[in-house]
Amino acid sequence: MMLRIVAAIAAISVVFTIWLILVIGTAGGFVPLLRSGALGIMTFIGWTVTLALGPITAVQLWRFKETGRRAGLVLFGFGVVYYLSGLLWLRALDAQSAQIVMAVAAYALPFVFLALPSARQACS
Repeated sequence: MMLRIVAAIAAISVVFTIWLILVIGTAGGFVPLLRSGALGIMTFIGWTVTLALGPITAVQLWRFKETGRRAGLVLFGFGVVYYLSGLLWLRALDAQSAQIVMAVAAYALPFVFLALPSARQACS
């Protein structure tokens, strides 16, 4: 059951990423984001990871496949790295630490769950 919840989280992440890309694209484009430096570049990488691995994670985890678990580890692991980088090194002065910590937790929980031996067994 928990694997299917993580699969749904991955699917929601893909939908939200598509929505965010559309909003940013219509609100001024991607050039300002790219010019923002390392965080902007990491954002683009994160979008790519989400759009490439999110659907694989969602579908294959729903089917209890190991490829879904591994794709999910990369997907959620990158999210943890992205938000921790934002918190520790790349944070803007006006960024809310509490929101960033919540985002780290939101990515860390599925990552830890997928890393558990029980998740590996369920997907084998």
